[in-house]
Amino acid sequence: MRKLSPLLLLVVALAAHAAPTDFPGLALWLRADAGVTLDETGHVSAWLDADRDNGFIQEAAESRPSLAENVVNGHPALRFDGPNGYMRLTQPIKASDGAVFLVARWDQKCLDGSARYLLGNDTGTNGYLISDGRGKVIGSGGARHYQNGVRVLPGHVGADPRIFPLANAPLHACNIITIIGDTRPNLLLAYLGQNGQNRSRSPFLGDVAEMLVFTQPLTAAQVRAVESYLGGKYFNWPAPKTVAIAHTAAEMRALAMQAQPSPGWDAVSPARVPHGVLWTGSGRQPLAPGRYRLHVSLTLPRGVPHLRVLARVNNTVRVISPREQGGGASTAFTLDFTQDAARAAELPLVRLSWTTDPDPDALDPAQRGDTLAGAVRLTPLREIAANPGLLAAGEPRIERLCPIAITGVTADKVRYAPGEKGRLSVQVLNLGADVTGEVTAKLLRNVADVEIILPAAPLALKAGAAHTLDVPFTARGRWGAGARVTVTADGLRESADEAFTVSDNPFEAGLGVDFGSALHTGLKRYPAAIARARARYATWLDLPGWSPGECAQLVPDAPAWYSAASSARQDDAGLQELVTLAHARGIAVVAGVSLNPAGPPARALATAHPEWFVKGPDGAPRPLGPWDPVALDGWNDPAWRKRNVHPGAMALEADWTRHDLVQHAARQLAESSRRYGWDAYRFTDAPPDLRVRALAPGQHAISAGASPARALSPLDGGAYVQEGLRFWQNGEALYRTWADLLAKERDAAARVRAAGGHYYARLNTAFLPPAQAYYKLVYGLIAGIHPADEIDAPGCASWGAFLTRWSGMLWDPALISADPDKRVSVAGAPLQRFLAIREVSPTQTFVILHLVTPPGSDGIGETVFPPRPGPVTVTYRPVSGARIARAVIVRPDVAPFDTALPTASTVTLPPLGHWAVVIWEVVR
Repeated sequence: MRKLSPLLLLVVALAAHAAPTDFPGLALWLRADAGVTLDETGHVSAWLDADRDNGFIQEAAESRPSLAENVVNGHPALRFDGPNGYMRLTQPIKASDGAVFLVARWDQKCLDGSARYLLGNDTGTNGYLISDGRGKVIGSGGARHYQNGVRVLPGHVGADPRIFPLANAPLHACNIITIIGDTRPNLLLAYLGQNGQNRSRSPFLGDVAEMLVFTQPLTAAQVRAVESYLGGKYFNWPAPKTVAIAHTAAEMRALAMQAQPSPGWDAVSPARVPHGVLWTGSGRQPLAPGRYRLHVSLTLPRGVPHLRVLARVNNTVRVISPREQGGGASTAFTLDFTQDAARAAELPLVRLSWTTDPDPDALDPAQRGDTLAGAVRLTPLREIAANPGLLAAGEPRIERLCPIAITGVTADKVRYAPGEKGRLSVQVLNLGADVTGEVTAKLLRNVADVEIILPAAPLALKAGAAHTLDVPFTARGRWGAGARVTVTADGLRESADEAFTVSDNPFEAGLGVDFGSALHTGLKRYPAAIARARARYATWLDLPGWSPGECAQLVPDAPAWYSAASSARQDDAGLQELVTLAHARGIAVVAGVSLNPAGPPARALATAHPEWFVKGPDGAPRPLGPWDPVALDGWNDPAWRKRNVHPGAMALEADWTRHDLVQHAARQLAESSRRYGWDAYRFTDAPPDLRVRALAPGQHAISAGASPARALSPLDGGAYVQEGLRFWQNGEALYRTWADLLAKERDAAARVRAAGGHYYARLNTAFLPPAQAYYKLVYGLIAGIHPADEIDAPGCASWGAFLTRWSGMLWDPALISADPDKRVSVAGAPLQRFLAIREVSPTQTFVILHLVTPPGSDGIGETVFPPRPGPVTVTYRPVSGARIARAVIVRPDVAPFDTALPTASTVTLPPLGHWAVVIWEVVR
C-alpha cells in the first residue's frame, strides 16, 4: 500500500491559510491533501484525521473512491466515480449542536433526476446531505445553510441562479457548503457517498476536497473564519476586511469624513483578470434586526465589455455596470438590506465581485474555481485616478436605517385635471422589532410650495407587520407636482416621493410611449403594457394599426377583426377595456389613423363611391401597393390565414379634395370616439378641415413626421412627434454633432409651440451606447423635447418620475431662453450653461440654469462620459427691485431629486453629475 505524507502536505496547505484549530468542538478535519491512504490500484482505502483518531474507511476494494489531482485551485479531491463508491466513518459524530463544512461538487451525471447521498446518517432514512438529481440540495437536517459564504434557504443550495440568484454556483461546480445545527439530534453523521438506511440505487458521483465537523456551537465570526479559510485555500478569497457600522446620522457623517482624506482602495484590472472577488468584509459588531444601507465607492473602467460588479450583503444583491454608473472617476453606490431575527447574532458579510462574462446568468464566476492570479492589491487613490483601466472599491460602510420601510407610494393616476380628487396609496413594512412611530404626507409644487395632506399620524407595527394607508388629496395648480411621505421611528426617518402632473391636456406636461404590437388587443398583452406605461409615468399611449379599414371604417361591424394596416388581431371588447384601464391610471389613448382607406372596408367604399378615389390607368381606384382580391376575401378568416401567406396592408389612394369624402371620414372619427373614448387621433398629413370636423371638445390631434420644419397645421394643444430623430435625422439633414442637434431641435420646438402644440420625438435611447443615450436625452430636454418612447438612459433611477415632477421647468411654453452671461456666472469647472426664464406672474419668476458637463467630443459618434466636475460655485444677480425668495438644485441622479440651496446670490453646489438644474424663485 502507498501512503501520502500528511505532514508535508499539511505544511504546504497551512503556509498561506490559517487553520480554525482553536475553535471549540472540532471533531473531524479531513483534507484530500493529507491523511489519505491509497491501495495498490490508487484507490482510497482510508481518509483519516490522525489528530482526532477518526475518519472514513472502506474495506471493500470495489467500493473505494479514487484520488484525483488538481481538482480545484491545484488541490486534490476524493473522486467517487464508481457504481458502489462510498466510505463509512469509524466513529459516527453527533453534530446537531455544531456545524459541518464541506468543499465538494456533484458530477454532471448526478443530474438525472435521482436523489444522491453525499453525506449519510447512521440509521435515518433521509440522509444528511442529499441532492435532488436536478441540480440543487433538497435534503439536510441543518437549521441554517450557506453556499460559498452566502446564506440560502433550505433546499436551495446549488439552485438555478436564474430563479435563486443567491446561489453562487450550481452543484456541478465546487462549492463551500455549510450546515449549521441539526433538527434531527438523534441521528449521527456516519457515511460519505451513501446513507446508512434507505440506500439509493443511484450512487453519489463527484468530488470531496475537504470536510470539517464541529460538535459545539460556533459564533457567526467563527463560521465566517472557517468559510474564509476554505475560500482562501480553494477559491483565492481575499482576507476579510472590517466594515464600519454607523447607527446614527452623526456616526455616518463621521465615517464619511474619515474615509475622504485617504481611503483604502482595492483595485484590479478586469482587462487582465476577467472575474474574481475584489474583497470581502465582516462588520465590527453584530447587527440587531432591522434595515441597513451599505455604502460603497467604486470606479468602473470604461470600455470593458460586459463588465458587471456584484455587491452583496447577506441575501441582498445589487448588480452595478458602467452604464449605470454614468462615467466619472468615482461613484458612491448604496445597497439596502435587512438583518432578520434569525441572523441577528451574525456579523454582516459584505462581498464585492466582478465578471466580464457576457452570459447574463453568470454570477460570481470566481466561486467556480477561477483564480485572481495575484491581481487584487492595495492601490493608492492617486494611482486609481491616474489609471482609468482599474476597477477599484473603497472601504465599505454600513448605516442603520429607519426600521419602518416605505415599500411604495403610488398616486392612483399619473395625471389629474386641476381640482380633481386623487388618492395616495402608502405601503409600509416594519423590518425591525415592535415599534411605534408616525407618518406624514405633503404635496409639493413649483420649487417648494407645500400643502400638508396628512399631519403627523401615529403608527404602531409589530415586527414584520405591513400596513397600507390611503391618503386623499386634491390636485391643484398646473404642471408637475409631487407627494412626499415621511415615516419616523426609533429616532430615524425615511422618506419616499411620488410624482404626477396636473393638467387638462395629456400632452402639455407629459411623456409618451410606443409599445407597438403589445397593444394589439388580440394578443391580450395590453393590461401589462398599460401597467408598464404607468410605471414609466407616461401620460399617453400610441395605439397604431388597430382599425378595420383606416378612415374607410373606424367602427367595427364584428366583435373581432384583423386590422387593415398591420393585419393584427383586434377585438371590440378589448379596445374598450384598454381605454378604460388607461383612463383609470390617468393615461390618454391616441388612436392612429391613416388617411388611406385600407383592407376590405376600402374595397367596399370604392364600390359604393368610386368617385372618392384617385383613378389608375385602368380607370379603377388606384392601389397603393399590392392589391389581392383573394386575400381581401379571406382577410378576417383565421382558417384562410393559416393556409396562405398574407400580402400585408392593402390600401387605395383617396381624393381628399372631395368634400363628401371628408364628411364620411369625420363621421367615422366621431362615431369611433363615442364608442371607445379616444383622447386624441394621430393623423398623417390630415387636411385641416378634417381635423376640425373630427375632433370633439377636449380631443386633440397629433401630427407625426421626420421634419417639423414643414408647414404645420394648427395643433390647438395637440402634439407633433418627430419620427426622424430616432435615426439622428431632421428632415434630410443628418445630425453629426451635439451642437447642431441642440440648435436645430430648439428651433423645431419653437416652431411646434408657435403652431399651438407640444414637441415630442422618438429618441430610441434603448439602442444607443450609454453616453450617447444620456446626452441625446439631456440635450433634447434642454431643447424642449418631450420623449415619445421609453427612456432607457443612465443617470436616473426613474426618468419618468423626474421629468413629471419638473415638467414645468422644462416644457412650459412661457419659457424664454436668455443669455446666461448677463445674470449668471459659474466658477470651478468648465460647464455648458443654458438659461431660461419662466415668468408665471408679474411678481413671481423662475430662473432656470442648466449645467452640463460636456461630453468628451462634440462629435456624436465619439461621445464618452467625461470625469464628473469638482466643486462648482454659481452666482445669480437679480435685476433691480427683485430678490431671491428660494433656490434649489435639481439632479436626476440623486434622491430626492431636489435639494434646497441658500438664498444668497453666491452658493457652492453639492456634488454634480453630468447634468443638474439650478432654479431660483425670484419675487418683486
